[in-house]
Amino acid sequence: MEKDIEEFTRKEMHKCLTAIGIYPNSEGYRHLSECVSIVTRSGGKKMSICKLYGLAAKYADKNPSAVERAIRHSIGKGVEEGRLNILNEIFGYRVYSDKYPLRSGELIYLFASKILSDYENLYGHTG
Repeated sequence: MEKDIEEFTRKEMHKCLTAIGIYPNSEGYRHLSECVSIVTRSGGKKMSICKLYGLAAKYADKNPSAVERAIRHSIGKGVEEGRLNILNEIFGYRVYSDKYPLRSGELIYLFASKILSDYENLYGHTG
């Protein structure tokens, strides 16, 4: 079962991240995907962003500040290109505006929540 949600998470993250201009060849893409996977594997359980970055860093053999920096850089690139407004379409309601930009942790938990909800709607359970 865990493998099913893991595969579903990877596919959904690919669609969402490429839509907002974050591509698989960037470290930020890999770290964002891993962070969302960690949260979905935990069933959406909240944890501190520092702990989350630490877990993702361990997986990537990096330090947590490198993970945070790569994620921030990728999100910043999406903002520069004006593509984060697509998030509002992805989620179906306003989650992003130039006036109130999303923080990395908010984006991670929004993606995880959406993926868990979509998975439950499709398959009837999350784990």
